Amino acid sequence: MRIRILPKELIDRIAAGEVVERPASVLKELVENALDAEATAVTVTVEADPIDGIEVLDNGIGMTREELSLALQRHATSKLTNEQDLFMIRTLGFRGEALPSIASVSDLVVETRARHAPLGVRVTYEAGVETDCRECGMAAGTRVLVKNLFRYTPARRKFLRSRQTETGHVLDLFVRLALSRPDVSFQLRKKAGVMWLNAPATQVLRERVAQVLGWETAEALCPIEAEQGDWRIEGLAGPPDIHRPTAAGIHFFVNRRPVRDQAMVRALRDAYPSALSKDRYPVAFLFLSVPYGQVDVNVHPTKQEVRFSDPLRARKLVLKAFEDLGRRAPWQGTRPWVFRSGPAEGSSPSPLDHGPSLEAPRAAASPAAEARPLLPQRPVPAEPYRPPQPDPSPPAPVVREAAPASDQTASASQEPLWEPAARTGPPLRLIGQFRGTYLVCESSEGLVLIDQHAAHEGLAFEKLERALHGSVPERQPLVTPVLVELPPQQAVVFQAYLDLLATFGFEIDPYGGATFVVKAVPALVAQADPVSLCRDLAEEILTAERTNKLENLRKGVLSRMACHSVVRAGQALEPDEMEALLAALKDNPDVTTCPHGRPVRILLMLREIEKRFQRT
Repeated sequence: MRIRILPKELIDRIAAGEVVERPASVLKELVENALDAEATAVTVTVEADPIDGIEVLDNGIGMTREELSLALQRHATSKLTNEQDLFMIRTLGFRGEALPSIASVSDLVVETRARHAPLGVRVTYEAGVETDCRECGMAAGTRVLVKNLFRYTPARRKFLRSRQTETGHVLDLFVRLALSRPDVSFQLRKKAGVMWLNAPATQVLRERVAQVLGWETAEALCPIEAEQGDWRIEGLAGPPDIHRPTAAGIHFFVNRRPVRDQAMVRALRDAYPSALSKDRYPVAFLFLSVPYGQVDVNVHPTKQEVRFSDPLRARKLVLKAFEDLGRRAPWQGTRPWVFRSGPAEGSSPSPLDHGPSLEAPRAAASPAAEARPLLPQRPVPAEPYRPPQPDPSPPAPVVREAAPASDQTASASQEPLWEPAARTGPPLRLIGQFRGTYLVCESSEGLVLIDQHAAHEGLAFEKLERALHGSVPERQPLVTPVLVELPPQQAVVFQAYLDLLATFGFEIDPYGGATFVVKAVPALVAQADPVSLCRDLAEEILTAERTNKLENLRKGVLSRMACHSVVRAGQALEPDEMEALLAALKDNPDVTTCPHGRPVRILLMLREIEKRFQRT
């Protein structure tokens, strides 16, 4: 095989693969160009399937005919002039690859008019080749229409995910870009003219969060800020009792650029209390401002990763901001939450210094609820979840669809998810509960620690599987239906799976936009918070769609249902409750892990204990 130079068309399509990965990549590049062009209003229109068409319209400075001709050539840009500029990047784009890369794998139409020009120019490209160029009348700014994405690279097109998944990626990216610039007006429309998201320009970050993610999320957030020299961080963060099963609720922006940085995610999780388990993530919107020369954004083709000149400084700034927030504790008025900033220099943590419990108060709303800043003119007040209270009136009947009358002997909502077995006693001798999380037991082999949440979750998962296997699920109608607001990217996929959720016992209907109304839940999890449960289910479904692991979706849904219906870490249990849990574990010896793979019990062997006390 002889070495040869590739044709220009093939070179362009290979290079486009680094820039244009999916429809969301097109949206990202075009909106970033609009923001770099000083646009104050950006309107995005998307076809039902994003690969069929994406249009971005802005009111930026526009281009002349000569500038447009250059913009469609590879590595032509107005954002860099010399090598030094590469280390002081102030714009979102800088490589000059976006438009030519998009043009090489789609049908492209660009209309633009410079602010000082009387007429605009319209140019059409097919497979990277110009087919038409003419003058046109239009307002100052730029309109870019991308049709038939990957039409000329069918191998790339067949590896895209489903329409719902690709639409979810488009929504996710649009939300992150809208969050990065609250001072710019953003609109997202469906091709049929339906408004999907409308985010008017604002100077208040909380209002922008409400516009794109819902008022319920925005109201719970607390302001956060810290600075160290010429580095500064500010934004909004949720209290420790608001968390998500993935890191999708964490939004980082570096010099107004949306980024994904695992080191910063780890720093944020380390800053939160230990009550936040390792499989849960907080909700936060953090803006980090650093000198342009101290951050490198040219480290990844998508420009979504950055490299700091001093990454430890960035971590310390995050920890400092949350340490200050923990001292203020604006979400409750009883005692401050303990945010971890690490041990003081020259000291080491004491194994006996456990501090107060970090479990969120479970009582009725305290005066701290009023301390959370509220947003005015909330358009759709969602009814907050309240734990069930004793009611002398008869409870709502459990509904079993098409079930034989002989099966309707008892309401599953009245059954606990574990029961003590009368025929056998607990296999272990209970000593007590440690930190409200672990049961301490004695066995003939040594000391046994049992994670109460993992154990109960494993038992609940097994019971849910048995209840749903080959039978019609029981439903518990809610006395008052509740509204659930979801992020737009989750709402699209969630709505597509409502029929599947109905087979688990849910009754959920669309309520307009990204809001859903929950009318009934599975009877076995009737005591769970339906809002929190539905949010976790939406994230579980979205993750399964994006990773193409739909065969595991049933297990994922059941595990989320189990997780929301059981005791939590940090929850004090009565002695009879602990004994009942031990009895249930004895009757279910196969439950050795929770559905997420965490162990239920750990054995400290007697000989190891004696060795540590130097008795052997």
